Amino acid sequence: MLSGGRGFAIIQTDENRENRLKKRVSQLTIISEPVSHLLYRHVCSKIGDWAIIVEATRLHEPCQNNQFLSGVRRLSNFDKLPGLLDSIYTAAEDPGAWPGVLTGIMSTFDVMGANFFINVGSSSPDGMAIAQGMEPDVLRRYNEYYFDLDPMVKASFRYPPGTFLSSESLFSESEYTASEFYQDLNLPAGIHHIFGTTLVRSPTSYAALSMNQPVNAETIQGSNLKLFQHLIPHLQRSIAVYERLQEAEHHLAYFEEVVDRISCGVIFVDRSGHVVHANAAAREMALENDGLTLDRECVRGALSNDTKALRRMVSQTLMTTTGEGADCAQAIVLSRPSGKRPYQVVATPLSGRQHERCSCRALAALFVTDPESTPETPEHLVRMLYGLTPAESRVAESLLHGASPEEISDRNGVSLATVRTQLRSIFDKTETRRQSELVALLLRGPMGRIFEA
Repeated sequence: MLSGGRGFAIIQTDENRENRLKKRVSQLTIISEPVSHLLYRHVCSKIGDWAIIVEATRLHEPCQNNQFLSGVRRLSNFDKLPGLLDSIYTAAEDPGAWPGVLTGIMSTFDVMGANFFINVGSSSPDGMAIAQGMEPDVLRRYNEYYFDLDPMVKASFRYPPGTFLSSESLFSESEYTASEFYQDLNLPAGIHHIFGTTLVRSPTSYAALSMNQPVNAETIQGSNLKLFQHLIPHLQRSIAVYERLQEAEHHLAYFEEVVDRISCGVIFVDRSGHVVHANAAAREMALENDGLTLDRECVRGALSNDTKALRRMVSQTLMTTTGEGADCAQAIVLSRPSGKRPYQVVATPLSGRQHERCSCRALAALFVTDPESTPETPEHLVRMLYGLTPAESRVAESLLHGASPEEISDRNGVSLATVRTQLRSIFDKTETRRQSELVALLLRGPMGRIFEA
């Protein structure tokens, strides 16, 4: 029927289904060529693993009827493709989905096991290894010892990522089966064939996917190989997204740690004035409930007038990010029920670039200073920066806290003359001439700005 012309063909047939389909297709030929020998114009219908191909043009000589087509992919594999792709991209944001990805790969390609390894950057030095269809003890032994002996891993570095590799294509049968890796690990586990690909290889990242089969099975080939090669770019994109997300999470962690070391309160707010992030000092102030609270994700003062003034300041600051307000910082004070000096709050706009893309993006920062607080003093940093002795650094710390030379003399149990001598030495080393100038210098440095680590 198809010899030199066009017609209908049915693929992957059996006797019962063939009889049913003969009633629906008037002209039917069962063919046996690999799929590369046919040009399929249109798939008009399918039943289970069957496909009725309309206008299939034979490119080579016809073969005997009633033979089965070899090397043609089962359409059920393609039915699984949307779900498999969905799980692949889910794994980009949820690494816990990778076992499901491997299970889907095992089902799609009918293999006995699938293995995945990924190491992204320095954040995960040990990487993440997942194996489906492999006994836990085999995986443990592989990770502890046989990974370094794996000939597939060593050979893969000679090929670019995305290249399909198999033990058959890389090694002779005698070479592979005589190796310690095969004899001591794979053979007892019933593994004979290994095949897969390196997905990512860079100075900071590595990822690979492999599958295995027993001795009486075959590696994926033909249309299944094409299907696997179709999956490779999706796997690589999923890993790239995962890497970007990991990078963003670690940058956020670094940012939060640095901001938490700032001695004043720092509060970031979005376009609605809701709190995006508050550092440790701001959270401590809010817990004291003495003039500043973070109520329902909003910043509030102790009095309604203070809250109104705070919201007005935030609103004016946010207008700056859209080009409607003055490009300058705003400031207010917040009274405190305890009677202590009021909090000093300065609001400054942040870059408004691309702010429309994310409603939760921080567009303004509030810096809250407590005039009553005493900054933590990292004395060792001051000694390193200015070359002070331990005794001189204690004098400098006392001056920073408002003590006079006489009070320092009494506190340290030394004469006033000794304190004055120490002060002259401090002035020389810090290139200052007066106590007020020295205190201003220290406040601008680490003694007035960060907590001790």
